Amino acid sequence: MWHLVEALSDLRGYARRLTGDASDANDLVQETCRRALESRRLFIAGSDMRAWLCCIVRNLYRDRLRRLSREVLVADYDQAPAWAPERRPSWALVSDDDLALALASLQPQYQETYVLYAVGGHSYQQIARKLQVPSSTVGTRILRARLMLRDFLSRRIDAQSAGAPAPDVSSEASR
Repeated sequence: MWHLVEALSDLRGYARRLTGDASDANDLVQETCRRALESRRLFIAGSDMRAWLCCIVRNLYRDRLRRLSREVLVADYDQAPAWAPERRPSWALVSDDDLALALASLQPQYQETYVLYAVGGHSYQQIARKLQVPSSTVGTRILRARLMLRDFLSRRIDAQSAGAPAPDVSSEASR
Protein backbone atom coordinates (compact mmCIF):
# COMPACT_ATOMS: atom_id res chain seq x y z
CA MET A 1 0.00 0.00 0.00
CA TRP A 2 1.25 3.46 -0.87
CA HIS A 3 1.55 5.70 2.25
CA LEU A 4 3.84 8.52 1.26
CA VAL A 5 2.10 11.08 3.45
CA GLU A 6 2.70 8.98 6.59
CA ALA A 7 6.46 8.97 5.95
CA LEU A 8 6.80 12.75 5.49
CA SER A 9 7.72 13.56 9.10
CA ASP A 10 10.42 10.86 9.13
CA LEU A 11 11.74 12.12 5.79
CA ARG A 12 11.88 15.71 7.06
CA GLY A 13 13.79 14.64 10.15
CA TYR A 14 16.27 12.61 8.12
CA ALA A 15 16.74 15.40 5.57
CA ARG A 16 17.23 17.91 8.39
CA ARG A 17 19.97 15.76 9.92
CA LEU A 18 21.70 15.54 6.54
CA THR A 19 21.47 19.20 5.58
CA GLY A 20 21.44 20.94 8.95
CA ASP A 21 19.00 23.48 7.54
CA ALA A 22 15.19 23.36 7.59
CA SER A 23 14.76 25.10 4.25
CA ASP A 24 17.21 22.81 2.46
CA ALA A 25 15.60 19.81 4.16
CA ASN A 26 12.15 20.85 2.91
CA ASP A 27 13.50 21.22 -0.62
CA LEU A 28 15.08 17.79 -0.37
CA VAL A 29 11.83 16.20 0.88
CA GLN A 30 9.84 17.88 -1.88
CA GLU A 31 12.24 16.58 -4.53
CA THR A 32 12.13 13.14 -2.90
CA CYS A 33 8.32 13.07 -3.09
CA ARG A 34 8.43 14.11 -6.74
CA ARG A 35 10.95 11.38 -7.56
CA ALA A 36 9.06 8.77 -5.54
CA LEU A 37 5.79 9.55 -7.31
CA GLU A 38 7.46 9.44 -10.72
CA SER A 39 9.10 6.08 -9.99
CA ARG A 40 6.42 4.46 -7.83
CA ARG A 41 6.30 1.57 -10.29
CA LEU A 42 9.83 0.68 -9.13
CA PHE A 43 8.73 0.29 -5.52
CA ILE A 44 8.35 -3.35 -4.58
CA ALA A 45 5.07 -3.96 -2.75
CA GLY A 46 5.62 -5.40 0.70
CA SER A 47 9.08 -3.88 1.13
CA ASP A 48 9.88 -1.04 3.54
CA MET A 49 8.70 2.14 1.86
CA ARG A 50 10.33 4.36 4.51
CA ALA A 51 13.74 2.81 3.75
CA TRP A 52 13.15 3.28 0.01
CA LEU A 53 12.25 6.95 0.51
CA CYS A 54 15.23 7.53 2.82
CA CYS A 55 17.46 6.04 0.14
CA ILE A 56 16.07 8.57 -2.35
CA VAL A 57 16.68 11.42 0.14
CA ARG A 58 20.26 10.26 0.73
CA ASN A 59 21.01 9.91 -2.99
CA LEU A 60 19.56 13.34 -3.78
CA TYR A 61 21.61 14.87 -0.97
CA ARG A 62 24.80 13.23 -2.24
CA ASP A 63 24.06 14.43 -5.77
CA ARG A 64 23.68 17.98 -4.48
CA LEU A 65 26.99 17.74 -2.61
CA ARG A 66 28.76 16.48 -5.73
CA ARG A 67 27.23 19.23 -7.84
CA LEU A 68 28.23 21.89 -5.30
CA SER A 69 31.79 20.57 -5.10
CA ARG A 70 32.17 21.04 -8.86
CA GLU A 71 30.62 24.49 -8.84
CA VAL A 72 33.09 27.32 -9.19
CA LEU A 73 32.01 30.69 -7.91
CA VAL A 74 33.37 33.53 -9.98
CA ALA A 75 32.98 37.08 -8.74
CA ASP A 76 31.82 39.67 -11.18
CA TYR A 77 34.78 41.46 -12.69
CA ASP A 78 33.02 44.80 -12.22
CA GLN A 79 32.67 44.20 -8.48
CA ALA A 80 36.38 43.58 -7.86
CA PRO A 81 37.98 46.63 -6.26
CA ALA A 82 40.31 48.43 -8.66
CA TRP A 83 42.89 48.98 -5.91
CA ALA A 84 43.25 45.29 -5.03
CA PRO A 85 46.73 44.13 -6.05
CA GLU A 86 46.98 40.90 -7.97
CA ARG A 87 48.45 38.33 -5.61
CA ARG A 88 50.68 35.65 -7.06
CA PRO A 89 50.28 32.16 -5.67
CA SER A 90 52.99 31.26 -3.18
CA TRP A 91 54.38 28.45 -5.36
CA ALA A 92 55.11 31.04 -8.05
CA LEU A 93 57.59 32.67 -5.66
CA VAL A 94 59.75 29.52 -5.57
CA SER A 95 62.83 29.88 -7.76
CA ASP A 96 64.95 27.10 -9.22
CA ASP A 97 67.66 28.02 -6.70
CA ASP A 98 65.15 27.68 -3.84
CA LEU A 99 64.17 24.26 -5.09
CA ALA A 100 67.79 23.18 -5.46
CA LEU A 101 68.51 24.33 -1.89
CA ALA A 102 65.44 22.52 -0.62
CA LEU A 103 66.50 19.28 -2.33
CA ALA A 104 70.03 19.68 -1.01
CA SER A 105 68.63 20.04 2.52
CA LEU A 106 67.11 16.55 2.43
CA GLN A 107 68.86 13.63 4.04
CA PRO A 108 70.43 11.35 1.38
CA GLN A 109 67.89 8.52 1.60
CA TYR A 110 64.97 10.94 1.16
CA GLN A 111 66.72 12.94 -1.54
CA GLU A 112 67.62 9.91 -3.65
CA THR A 113 64.15 8.38 -3.35
CA TYR A 114 62.39 11.66 -4.12
CA VAL A 115 64.57 12.48 -7.13
CA LEU A 116 64.09 8.99 -8.59
CA TYR A 117 60.33 9.41 -8.24
CA ALA A 118 59.72 13.09 -9.05
CA VAL A 119 62.47 13.71 -11.59
CA GLY A 120 63.18 10.23 -12.90
CA GLY A 121 59.53 9.21 -13.11
CA HIS A 122 60.22 5.76 -11.67
CA SER A 123 57.46 3.72 -10.02
CA TYR A 124 57.57 2.74 -6.37
CA GLN A 125 58.43 -0.84 -7.39
CA GLN A 126 61.32 0.28 -9.62
CA ILE A 127 62.73 2.48 -6.86
CA ALA A 128 62.31 -0.31 -4.29
CA ARG A 129 64.29 -2.71 -6.49
CA LYS A 130 67.01 -0.16 -7.18
CA LEU A 131 67.41 0.85 -3.51
CA GLN A 132 66.72 -2.65 -2.20
CA VAL A 133 63.98 -1.53 0.18
CA PRO A 134 60.27 -2.44 0.42
CA SER A 135 57.93 -0.36 -1.75
CA SER A 136 56.14 0.80 1.41
CA THR A 137 59.43 2.34 2.54
CA VAL A 138 59.65 4.14 -0.80
CA GLY A 139 56.18 5.62 -0.24
CA THR A 140 57.09 6.72 3.27
CA ARG A 141 60.32 8.35 2.11
CA ILE A 142 58.54 10.22 -0.68
CA LEU A 143 55.88 11.46 1.72
CA ARG A 144 58.46 12.61 4.26
CA ALA A 145 60.55 14.26 1.53
CA ARG A 146 57.48 16.17 0.32
CA LEU A 147 56.70 17.35 3.83
CA MET A 148 60.31 18.46 4.43
CA LEU A 149 60.44 20.24 1.05
CA ARG A 150 57.14 21.99 1.73
CA ASP A 151 58.35 23.08 5.16
CA PHE A 152 61.69 24.35 3.82
CA LEU A 153 60.10 26.23 0.90
CA SER A 154 57.31 27.70 3.06
CA ARG A 155 59.80 29.08 5.54
CA ARG A 156 61.94 30.40 2.69
CA ILE A 157 58.99 32.17 1.05
CA ASP A 158 57.85 33.59 4.39
CA ALA A 159 61.36 34.89 5.07
CA GLN A 160 61.62 36.44 1.60
CA SER A 161 58.25 38.17 1.88
CA ALA A 162 59.17 39.48 5.34
CA GLY A 163 62.52 40.77 4.06
CA ALA A 164 64.47 38.54 6.44
CA PRO A 165 67.38 36.44 5.25
CA ALA A 166 66.16 33.11 3.87
CA PRO A 167 67.21 29.87 5.55
CA ASP A 168 70.27 28.32 3.97
CA VAL A 169 71.38 24.75 3.44
CA SER A 170 73.74 24.64 6.42
CA SER A 171 70.97 25.48 8.90
CA GLU A 172 68.70 22.87 7.30
CA ALA A 173 71.31 20.10 7.26
CA SER A 174 71.84 20.41 10.98
CA ARG A 175 68.16 19.62 11.68
